[in-house]
Amino acid sequence: MYDDKVTCMNKEDIISYLEYLNEELKTKDVFGELCMVGGAVMCLCFGARTSTRDIDAVFEPKMIIYECAKQVATKHNLSEDWLNDGVKGFLSENSDFML
Repeated sequence: MYDDKVTCMNKEDIISYLEYLNEELKTKDVFGELCMVGGAVMCLCFGARTSTRDIDAVFEPKMIIYECAKQVATKHNLSEDWLNDGVKGFLSENSDFML
């Protein structure tokens, strides 16, 4: 089956999709926090890569941000997991990285 979902995001895409996410949060009058890691950071901050398939992050409030991210995905033809918190398994609750 052909999947026409966006599969790679460059720096400009990442910024745009996060701005769309911010707009969705504003409509709910919600202030969210997001801490990105991985490929998206390498694209945005270091220019060490040209694209990433998703944005790995930890964020709060988790369920509201997931809901807003799903709305962004629908509106912009993204995979539903374009923003995901799978990286949380590699982070410590004590703010230090696990090895």
